[in-house]
Amino acid sequence: MQASKKINDQLNIAHENKIKIQEIYEKQEEERNLKRKEARTLFEQGYELFQNYKRLSVVKNHQYMEDLMLFDNSIKSFDSDEKVYEWKGFALYNLKKYQDSIECYDKALSINPNNDNVQGNKGLSLNKLNKYQEAIECYDKALSINSSNDTVWGNKGSSLKKLNKHQEAIECYDKALSINPNNYTVWSNKGLSLNELHKYQEAIECYDKVLSINPKYHSAFINKGFALNQLKQYQDAIICYKKAIISTDPLKLRLLGDSLLESGLKDQAKQSYLAALRQGSSEQKYIEEQLQKL
Repeated sequence: MQASKKINDQLNIAHENKIKIQEIYEKQEEERNLKRKEARTLFEQGYELFQNYKRLSVVKNHQYMEDLMLFDNSIKSFDSDEKVYEWKGFALYNLKKYQDSIECYDKALSINPNNDNVQGNKGLSLNKLNKYQEAIECYDKALSINSSNDTVWGNKGSSLKKLNKHQEAIECYDKALSINPNNYTVWSNKGLSLNELHKYQEAIECYDKVLSINPKYHSAFINKGFALNQLKQYQDAIICYKKAIISTDPLKLRLLGDSLLESGLKDQAKQSYLAALRQGSSEQKYIEEQLQKL
């Protein structure tokens, strides 16, 4: 009897301990969720300030420090959550604090190395620092986790383009477009690589696709105009340039001048070249040579 009672007592204690453990676990989960909510609130406050920072031409140093303090407080509240570091890294990226953003992404990846979005975002920061090969390595890691991330495929293509590996870049763009055919930025970048390979007609088809998705994407008009100019279709190039907002961009004004000159519209070409010079064109020597032809 005593042995049986002892066994029952032990079973009761074990059951009670199990309940207590469950209660402790539930309480920890509740606290965890509250901290995550607090961290998210602090992040949103900090991110809003970061957006305001981007819109202002001048910001005092103490305002910038206030932004960082909000993010750091969110990290103190929930240091083990990779999302907090991901959020801060993304905001720092928007502030062009690329090295700082990489450090945040590395911290996030130390918590969860299988976060493909963080790997991809780290690649973006490395790309901005002209570390294209390192960026590609990050994109490859992200794609090994999630091969259906069309954004990462597109960004990998952009880094390859920076390395003048245009055919490889096009392969990445095609992969991205097979996942999301409505990504007009990828269509545009594919067109740029095709331009570099002197495949101007194929490039024009890409720009037409861009404009069918987003008719207000003015860069596509400029790039299409360049391709048409290379094919000696000067009048069509001029039409494209004039559809874009080019009045303050010296490069675009110079390109328009080239097409106008080739079309025999010398007075208009002169106006475009002079406007490019007024806007601070870095191609002063080239423009002066073109003006001598008028």
